[in-house]
Amino acid sequence: MDNRLMQIHLFHQYYDNGVLQNMHLQPDHATQIFLDRYRLKARQTQGVYELYYFGSSAVGAFAQSLSRLLDERPLVFNLLGNDDNFAIISDLPVNWCGQLHYSSQHIKSPIEPDQPVELLMQLISKTIVPVSVVGQIAVYPQDLLSDDGNPRRPLFSIRMKARSTHWHYYVVNRSQLKLTNLAVNNAQGIEFGAPEPVTLRNGEQALLFRSGEHSFAFSETVKAPFNLVNFMPVESDQPRYSRSSAKQLITGLPIPKTDVLTIEMHDGHQYVYSPMYVYL
Repeated sequence: MDNRLMQIHLFHQYYDNGVLQNMHLQPDHATQIFLDRYRLKARQTQGVYELYYFGSSAVGAFAQSLSRLLDERPLVFNLLGNDDNFAIISDLPVNWCGQLHYSSQHIKSPIEPDQPVELLMQLISKTIVPVSVVGQIAVYPQDLLSDDGNPRRPLFSIRMKARSTHWHYYVVNRSQLKLTNLAVNNAQGIEFGAPEPVTLRNGEQALLFRSGEHSFAFSETVKAPFNLVNFMPVESDQPRYSRSSAKQLITGLPIPKTDVLTIEMHDGHQYVYSPMYVYL
């Protein structure tokens, strides 16, 4: 007989396998006391938390009595992490310093039999002192039962999006290469704006390529790398950027570091970009 009460799966868009890394769930103090008293045990692997019942009565009878035993309070689990870059790689306000809150009563869509239940993120003020506690997940006992009062053994899921930023490439020609028409593009046909001459803080001259209206989500590894291309002069009757005239200078430009963000105000709105430096 399956004595599992529920599962919680943690996902994050940043990671290649889609599973949230460097995080785990831990019952808060009151919930841990309850789990110990009624012989509830957790099994946890990367991105998956499962709660099982090992008491003497049937799991169905126990699940039906949970609301009374908990006085309708939820089971609360702290989301603990040791990744200093979590708030940067995640789609959170750049100036936010609160905590995350998820609840089985705040879900993306109505509960369907045998279907995962996605919990929606809520941003609240920081109420828990330990810095390692990123947020909390509250699971209400009535949400563990089906409409007919039987254990539903739900699979709750949390899906976090990765932060998107605009990209800026600063190209410094230290080798004094003879360049004509530089461009930054990729195989998907995305091309950065025309280069702008700028002076870096150290006094060096550089060409700045902006991604313009395009922004890109942080990712563990590059998905669609950009290249630095030099287009040689062409005949007047040929397109300005003729494929036959293109020379790849760098294949696979660097992707942003997750600990480097620059924030500017543009027309009263925050403009967040990732600066990257390329040396020739």
